Amino acid sequence: MQLQKPELLRAVPAWRVLRNFGRVLRDSSVNSRKLRALFLLSAKVPFIKEFWSHSWHGRQSMKIWLLLMLKNGLPAVCVGTFAAFLAAGLSYLEILPGWYKAPRIQSPGFSGEFRYSCWALFSGVVASLLTLLLWRSGDRVFLDRVCIHQGDDVLKAQAILHLGAFLKSSKTLVVVWDATYLSRLWCVFELAAFLHSHKDDVQAKLVIKPIVVAPLMFIMMTGGVLSFAFELILPSNGLVLIVQAVYTLGLSLLATYVQEHFWHEVFTAEQQFRAFRWQEVTCACCSTGHLTADGQRILCDRVILEQCIVQWFGSVEALEALVRTSTRDTFLQQATRGFPFGYLWLLGGGSFILWGQADHVAARAHGGAHWHATSVLITTVAWFLWVSPSAYLVFGRIARWMQKKQGAKLSAPSYCTVKFAGYSASVVSTFLPSLWQWWLYSTLLDPVLAALAFAGTSLVFAILAYGLFANPQTQRNPSG
Repeated sequence: MQLQKPELLRAVPAWRVLRNFGRVLRDSSVNSRKLRALFLLSAKVPFIKEFWSHSWHGRQSMKIWLLLMLKNGLPAVCVGTFAAFLAAGLSYLEILPGWYKAPRIQSPGFSGEFRYSCWALFSGVVASLLTLLLWRSGDRVFLDRVCIHQGDDVLKAQAILHLGAFLKSSKTLVVVWDATYLSRLWCVFELAAFLHSHKDDVQAKLVIKPIVVAPLMFIMMTGGVLSFAFELILPSNGLVLIVQAVYTLGLSLLATYVQEHFWHEVFTAEQQFRAFRWQEVTCACCSTGHLTADGQRILCDRVILEQCIVQWFGSVEALEALVRTSTRDTFLQQATRGFPFGYLWLLGGGSFILWGQADHVAARAHGGAHWHATSVLITTVAWFLWVSPSAYLVFGRIARWMQKKQGAKLSAPSYCTVKFAGYSASVVSTFLPSLWQWWLYSTLLDPVLAALAFAGTSLVFAILAYGLFANPQTQRNPSG
């Protein structure tokens, strides 16, 4: 896997791939002129920071959202949070307009109405969304459509023969995983070759992001923002509280459903790994008859890759054994260990907590209830750093349990019982932290003491939940 021709090692700035909502990934029409233009987007590099491995047969819109989150998510959260805190400060100073309403939780000595607004929440959403779409990440990434000349047979063949060297020169392999990933020839080849070429490199990094992360982040952000908007704008009466409870109920069920779909894909992937055969995977060139849109012939990827496989692994059978064993174990460990989709990603998806609570802090501080504003800051830290992530950890393990039971060929009554028990547990997990916080505030009276009690007890629960649920013993599908 040595790079014989350094001029073949190319990469493209991530922003060029993701601009115009990933036009490079969305444009399915190809001809000789477009293929050359795509190739010219890339340039020679000494190494590749990220190698993007993905299936062209997955849902392109979800893939683009996922890659936008991967490359622009951190700047989006930082810019959004800065904008939210700035707006909260301007609201506190009465530079931005607001309205008076009674909060749901009153403070001793500071009952009545406070000057509320949703400027921090609104500013955080708008600023983060614009940053997510427009930020220009300069990270050099390898994307096959851009970095391999698809319209020149000679350059394409040379690049494919050097693909192992490209992977060896890559610091990180980013796997955009969907249900079609393991059925595509290129995807399996890239994953196995990266692990093989970096088996002794402790600094090499494998990042696996299921495409289902995109809709889950959307559900988290949209659902949370709307929930805060309801509380900030609507009056605090019994009817509104019931509407909020019903809304939160639906949101928890939807989040569990999405994670159940994720675990279905995990179990399917394990079965695909166990039964992997090189001859059963497919590639795009064979499906198009080895012709471009304007009728020019292109080389068959399978023929070229089989030559590489024999050169690198000794035989096709050796590659199959690697995929079925060590590659499978690494893949599943990355996809399922710890918090679902990653702790930092859950923090990013929960950044609306900071934005919405900033409006609450500004309202309390403006009304002189600084002690209660301090308590809101304490509970905000708790909700953001461990309450919300641990809740999604519990949702994920409940969804995994339901999916495993679903594969056990249950009778109809047993199946319904499993579903009812699973979704009921999700609902309880959703409401329990809020009810516990409300009870502490009602019982202890001192808001800061109540906030500290909530933060401490919820942290203990989060640690216990992580110890119990973070590392499932097996991902095996019982039906297999």
